[in-house]
Amino acid sequence: MNKDSEYLAKPLIEGAEFTIGDDYIKISSPSTIHAESRRVLPITKEEFTSLYKSVLRVAKFKKVKISYRRHIRRDSINKWEEYIGACRKARELFIAIIKQAIVVRERGLHYGTIDDYELGKLQNLCEENRSFFYAASIVSRVAEDYFKLKSISQGLEKSGSEEMTIYL
Repeated sequence: MNKDSEYLAKPLIEGAEFTIGDDYIKISSPSTIHAESRRVLPITKEEFTSLYKSVLRVAKFKKVKISYRRHIRRDSINKWEEYIGACRKARELFIAIIKQAIVVRERGLHYGTIDDYELGKLQNLCEENRSFFYAASIVSRVAEDYFKLKSISQGLEKSGSEEMTIYL
């Protein structure tokens, strides 16, 4: 009897939950999250530049001081091809994660999950996907710049005065 057969012969874990959606997967038992991952949601270049221009337009209208020392637009646009490539890779990886999660769901979670080869494969894929959310990744940096622009935009809508300075 091989290791996988031995694992499948063990009793199923009661209360195991399998959440598999288009944007998120989670496989857990009552006391453990065995695998969890979410899809990278790409930002289009048009969305990014449109928001940037909108922030500039509102800031100039409200006579807010603008500092360009962060180089948000230049840094993001110059690395856009790298960003798109990373998003493409993340999309393909998440498709593989969903397929692997379905395999794990069909097999069920048995006691001794450390011996589950298919679950281990899924966990490795989830770990690889998690790297797209690390602060140093291009995906994370572009998303951070985009959400900073959104935050600045919301701040300008609420107040925005000549005494304010925004850093772009």
